[in-house]
Amino acid sequence: MGGNKRQNLYYRCISYESIHKCDNGHLPKELIESQVFDSIRAMVQDEKVLEVVYNKARAAQVQKEQNKNTEINRITKEQQAIDHEITHILSAIKDTGHSRALLDDLKKLETKRDELAEQVVRLEVSPDVHQELITPTDIRRLLTQALEIDNDQEKGRMVREIIKRVDVSRIKKKLSGRIIVKLPDMSEISITI
Repeated sequence: MGGNKRQNLYYRCISYESIHKCDNGHLPKELIESQVFDSIRAMVQDEKVLEVVYNKARAAQVQKEQNKNTEINRITKEQQAIDHEITHILSAIKDTGHSRALLDDLKKLETKRDELAEQVVRLEVSPDVHQELITPTDIRRLLTQALEIDNDQEKGRMVREIIKRVDVSRIKKKLSGRIIVKLPDMSEISITI
């Protein structure tokens, strides 16, 4: 039998994957990708939309940084409490001599303190804490470059690379909902379709 076999690609609903129930069924990749490009094309031409997208991404980045700072403060307080306990154990060892229980407690506390110090270092040096957010102009340039791709397969590959999540419903052949796109700086934008 030979011949050319055609490969059909689809986006599948997360609900379908987890609970095997979805009103949308399989969504053809061409349908989603063409609507993504149409939505991107409209967004790129609207300065106000780009500014809103930028402000949302900036607010999300500020919130992430605040969350990290809160976590660093929490860990630092926990480290201080552990240091206080270590001081008490060292005083007890000095006053009464060491026992196996005191030495075990001391070792556990020192290990926990070291683990917390490593967590703080990881949080402080994580790339998205100090990373600059791309500007609305950068967003426009990036998306415009994507729109200029002539090869449909390459265009589709690029869309699949940047799409993080699709929240859509389908009425007949028309999709409505939003698509979450990840940008090179790891921020995300939501495109309404």
